Amino acid sequence: MSRIVFMGTPDFAVPCLKALHKDHDVVLTVTQKDKKTGRGQKWLETPVKKTAQALNCPVFQPDNVNTEESIQTIQAYHPDFIVVVAYGQILSQKILNIPKIDILNVHASLLPKFRGAAPIQWSIIRGEKISGVSIMRVVKALDAGPVYAMREVIIDEKMTAGMLHDCLMNLGSQMITETIRDILEKDIKPNDQDEILTTYAPMLQKSMSHIDWKQDVLHVHNLIRGLTPWPSAVFNYKGKMVKISDTSYKIMAHGVEPGTILEVGPSRLAITCKDGVIYVKDVQFPGKKKMSIEAFLKGNQLEKGYKIGDD
Repeated sequence: MSRIVFMGTPDFAVPCLKALHKDHDVVLTVTQKDKKTGRGQKWLETPVKKTAQALNCPVFQPDNVNTEESIQTIQAYHPDFIVVVAYGQILSQKILNIPKIDILNVHASLLPKFRGAAPIQWSIIRGEKISGVSIMRVVKALDAGPVYAMREVIIDEKMTAGMLHDCLMNLGSQMITETIRDILEKDIKPNDQDEILTTYAPMLQKSMSHIDWKQDVLHVHNLIRGLTPWPSAVFNYKGKMVKISDTSYKIMAHGVEPGTILEVGPSRLAITCKDGVIYVKDVQFPGKKKMSIEAFLKGNQLEKGYKIGDD
């Protein structure tokens, strides 16, 4: 049983923490600071903090993990491994030097593709057919360390970023425990990444949410999937920003301007793109709950022939 310092923050990191706690001694959990959120500005604890407390693991929440005080705190736990899963801070070389055996990262892509903050979303936005999880050694450069293990997952055309997130989250928790076991028992060595194949997945911006209907239909469909559940794809209907998360598409000639509502109801909303039609399966108007398009159209109307953006 190894001594492990775990570093993570969001939901994606929780299954890894649970899996490591089951098989090893998680001596310290490092996570980001609590934040105030919502209209009431209530303090929101990170998912990793809540999980660590439930598991009776010590929690450390430094403003900056790279200060001398933070480094000394982590060093005092004498970890064999540090495991990093979506922690949210860049680690200094002093942190990287702390563990006796290695410092590992669970990354949600097939490295060296999609290094960076949002590999899950960008793999879908860019129309990838395969994603996966890589377990790598952490180095100073961004997601550039040698890789111990890699496993693939098929992406189908209905899969959203949220669905892929959950799949890779659970896969990562299996892989991290297997990798540590293999390091300890088989003395496996990591393989260097091929820098020529490197691509990047930058942080998502809310400005990406607005759908450009002049794009190819597959591009629009992939964007909608990749921005679900956050920040969500939107279009402007008579001054209201409407969120959509579930679509299908058809490549076809339609003879009207992109962004035109081509067909409405009773369970169908079709909007034109450059080379085809997007079929919208759900909508969420401001201040309302998300509804299937069928349920929405039972009590509401949308104007056939309306050109989105003409307000």
